[in-house]
Amino acid sequence: MNGSVGSLDPLDWLETTLRDCAERAFVETPEGRIVLYGDLDRESRRMALALESLGLTVGCRVTLQADKSPEVVFLYIACLRLGAIFMPAQSRVHRGGG
Repeated sequence: MNGSVGSLDPLDWLETTLRDCAERAFVETPEGRIVLYGDLDRESRRMALALESLGLTVGCRVTLQADKSPEVVFLYIACLRLGAIFMPAQSRVHRGGG
């Protein structure tokens, strides 16, 4: 499997995709904001450095309660880069009727 996607670990695959697709759209938000793969790379690196400066290392848990947004994905990728564990918390509680 030399050179194929199957031979890469997820972070290697991600790094390759971010590098090779930097100018391509990663996502467009409902508000019309376009986030490029290059933005994802840059912002997740910035967040990883910020988390590292706070003392987070491999195996640390990061919990976030937030609505879906590109920034949540940036944080998830930052955690992958550090080897930290991303643990999203639900931002909305649904109450059943009984």
